[in-house]
Amino acid sequence: MSEKHTPLPWHVEHPYIKHAFSGGLPAIRGGQHDIADIRWNGNNEKWGEANARLIVRAVNAHDQLVGLLQDCRAFMGDEYRAAQSDNPLWGLDGVGARLYQQVRALLAELEASDV
Repeated sequence: MSEKHTPLPWHVEHPYIKHAFSGGLPAIRGGQHDIADIRWNGNNEKWGEANARLIVRAVNAHDQLVGLLQDCRAFMGDEYRAAQSDNPLWGLDGVGARLYQQVRALLAELEASDV
């Protein structure tokens, strides 16, 4: 994967950006680099903090999750080819076949986005 984003891991700092009404906004940082300050819509300041933490968890887990899906695709592909005609789990309507197709489709989407 080419480096097109701030190096990982990212983290949340709160409050990082001072705000006249709230005292501060949560900020997402990668090392010493500012990535984003998180604003919220409405009066629920905790949503801003929760949104920042969700973004950071997703970004930091991305590469590991893609690797896991790639391993699943390789394993399931071998199983699918070996058992698709003999095992009802891997037949066209089987759970294994559906999971394999979902893993392949999700990986195709993630790999095409070149994050």
